[in-house]
Amino acid sequence: MIELETNDNPKLEQIETYVNNHPHIQQYWRSANVIAKDRMKLNDHGEKHIEIVANRGLSLLRLLKEDLTPGIMEDYDHSYEDAEVVLATAALLHDTGHIIHRYKHSEYSLPIAADLIEELLGDMYDKQELVIFKSEILHAIQSHHKKANPLTLEASILRVADSLDIEKGRARHDKDLSNQSIHSISAMSIENVDIVRGDAKPVTISIEMSNSSGIFQMDQLMRKKIEGTGLEDHIHVRAEIDGEEKKIVDEYEL
Repeated sequence: MIELETNDNPKLEQIETYVNNHPHIQQYWRSANVIAKDRMKLNDHGEKHIEIVANRGLSLLRLLKEDLTPGIMEDYDHSYEDAEVVLATAALLHDTGHIIHRYKHSEYSLPIAADLIEELLGDMYDKQELVIFKSEILHAIQSHHKKANPLTLEASILRVADSLDIEKGRARHDKDLSNQSIHSISAMSIENVDIVRGDAKPVTISIEMSNSSGIFQMDQLMRKKIEGTGLEDHIHVRAEIDGEEKKIVDEYEL
């Protein structure tokens, strides 16, 4: 079950109710995690990841909407409410391609998501509007990977939000020395992520670390996700260690 921060957007409420009452959609997230987490030993790409990305994306959109215009509003004259639908739906479906493979998963997600978009949004929009929403949502899904730069605000935000699921709970191999890597160790050092209104820039992403290895998450992962989105001048990222630096591992072996 997922919980979206709907902010009284009735369309988001309808989407949330639908996915939580249709087990086959939830099974896409579980099967994606079988490939990504269980077989490839990567971090979580299942239901919890989906919920975090969707809600952090919505938080970013709500902070940026006064400064930047969502694509579906600018180019199709739809409402801000519909921009939240584009972003949330793209977040819900962006990793479905993992049921096939991690490699090219954003491309594999497209045909799967295309069918699910009609299922999720078919009661909200007519056939012509569904084409518009498919266009915007599939563009965001394709662009969440760093090889395809986004062309809309919704797509840019999804790409950034995908990099913000970094707290230590997402690290799955902390007790297995054979699986330790800079990815898992740095993830274990991230204690908390807050998205708030900034001063010099509209958004500040504040990250609390227990160990300086967490800098890897920002420098090698988050930075690359932000680059090319057009949001570089709108998002400020800051990280700090609160209190004494903690040791993450006792030893490392190859």
